[in-house]
Amino acid sequence: MMLVDGCFIIELLRKQVHLSPVEDDDAIFRTPRMLSAITNDLLLVENQLPWRVLDCLFEVTRVDADDHGNPSLRELACHVFQNPAFQQSFESISSLNCEKEFESSHLLETVRNFVVQPWVEDWEDMEYRTPIPSVSELLEIGVKFVAASSNGQLHITFRNGVMEIPPIIIREDTESFIRNLIAYEQCLQKPEQCQVTSYAILFSQLIESVQDVDFLIQRKL
Repeated sequence: MMLVDGCFIIELLRKQVHLSPVEDDDAIFRTPRMLSAITNDLLLVENQLPWRVLDCLFEVTRVDADDHGNPSLRELACHVFQNPAFQQSFESISSLNCEKEFESSHLLETVRNFVVQPWVEDWEDMEYRTPIPSVSELLEIGVKFVAASSNGQLHITFRNGVMEIPPIIIREDTESFIRNLIAYEQCLQKPEQCQVTSYAILFSQLIESVQDVDFLIQRKL
């Protein structure tokens, strides 16, 4: 069963980047919203296959037609699973080196690594922090909010009364994408590796009302 599932995933990734043809009667690609639903399901914790299995299947099924820039499995994953909510992180890791060595146990961990990799060193000495006030409360004491031009979505800074936040794009699958990453981080049981969880907690503290959301939208954050 693992072999069949693995081949399905590899073929799905190849079709999405046009390395394999999509037939006219392909139910996944020709049915509205089907591809999006399956792509989301592939990132569920309970649906993960060992990365070594996927990578092995990918290599043994390579053909000359795959030589479209000779993409690796990791590069395909970076392209297919990039989410607008973390666009800056994906663009950063892609522009540097998508094949930068980091260990991955499965597809979900690989995608998470794309999100956190640009700033992973910054979290090594992470310690407990007290909750921060909401956007409205911070505005009352003179804190300013600006859109950051950082190359990583998680790189939020606060210096000299100014909080810089990389803009985030929210769409219908953003919540499920973030929840999948958080679910995986909770399985790790290592606080220093809960970057996405910390990111979500930060926003849950910043946003306590509709006014907080409206302000961030107006500032294009």
